[in-house]
Amino acid sequence: PQAALAQLNAASKLVEGIAHFRGRPYREDEAWRVNYALVNTTVQDSVRVMADNIHPPLWQIVAEVWVHVVGQNEVVTRFMSILLSCLSLALVFRLGADLFGVRVGLVSAVLLGTLPAFQFYSTEFRPYAALIAATLALALVYLRWLRRPTFAGALRVVGTALTAIYIHTISLFMLPALFLFTLLFVRRSAAVYGRALGLFILVGIGCLGW
Repeated sequence: PQAALAQLNAASKLVEGIAHFRGRPYREDEAWRVNYALVNTTVQDSVRVMADNIHPPLWQIVAEVWVHVVGQNEVVTRFMSILLSCLSLALVFRLGADLFGVRVGLVSAVLLGTLPAFQFYSTEFRPYAALIAATLALALVYLRWLRRPTFAGALRVVGTALTAIYIHTISLFMLPALFLFTLLFVRRSAAVYGRALGLFILVGIGCLGW
């Protein structure tokens, strides 16, 4: 009986969501995200809903707070993604400038900003704008840790990596990419390789909770 009641409640929320977003300019996945925000009132609700989904809960929790604060109007709801996309442009500039100079940083920002896929997802109320910003931030803090491997820098790398992964699991691909970058472009040093591998192992342990 309890399982049947839970299914009935889920179906009722589904019907309410369809009726609520009918005729509005949200895309389908955006509408579901906003609907989650309207029906979930606690962090526990968000985690429980996302546990039945393929995505981690961090972005949805932040999105629900955003909707409760600014409302469900399409313009203000999507503005969160616009802000994150602006942050991505700043981060890709900083990353390019740190690696190759200011001119490369500017060109990198222009190329990212004019990329059709970036423009498409930069205004959607979905986790992709946050995913881009978080992975760029991870690359930046990792590069700075390689140049100055302090304990505080290592904490920033682990924290940023976990943030990115709990936004979207596709961020996991950044770990082998960064380690391969270390092997190819960083001076050959067993100590550097060992510390980098240790950081990635800590990140993996941090993912076990989900």
